[in-house]
Amino acid sequence: MQITETLVYPAAIEVVFDMMTDEAFHALVCEATHAMSHSATVSRQSDGATVITHREMPTDGFPEFARSMVGRSIDIVETIVYGPPGPHGTRIGEMSITMGTAPIALKGDIRIMPADDGTEVVGTLYGLFDGLVHFEEEDLEPLEVGRIDRLLIRRITEGPGLPAG
Repeated sequence: MQITETLVYPAAIEVVFDMMTDEAFHALVCEATHAMSHSATVSRQSDGATVITHREMPTDGFPEFARSMVGRSIDIVETIVYGPPGPHGTRIGEMSITMGTAPIALKGDIRIMPADDGTEVVGTLYGLFDGLVHFEEEDLEPLEVGRIDRLLIRRITEGPGLPAG
């Protein structure tokens, strides 16, 4: 599974990077996604930053089979490690997301780069499933797409597993 999200902010790349590495910004994101509880920490290095966000999310919109695996809530931990600025101030952050005891994790990157009308932020994640868990298409139909969208997923471009190549 591949998930890609692109956002464009009408601001300079340095301003967007500062926003993406601001604890208050991440707290607002957690609140906007209706986290039951949350915390965000940012540690800055001389040429980069590490952002760790913890969210406890309700699972009341999950189908029963998925809820039986994770319980009434799921703890999501998102870690982004940004390196030094590249050409034109571009930043790349390695991202990983774990979901409590659920047999899935996401790994990928966030790219903060100049765009014609400001700064473009592109996040790409790849789903990693535990080899013991198999989802049939009919098992996924009851999922509320809007709920998943609010939690993590904007667009799915491939099936489960890492992309070919």
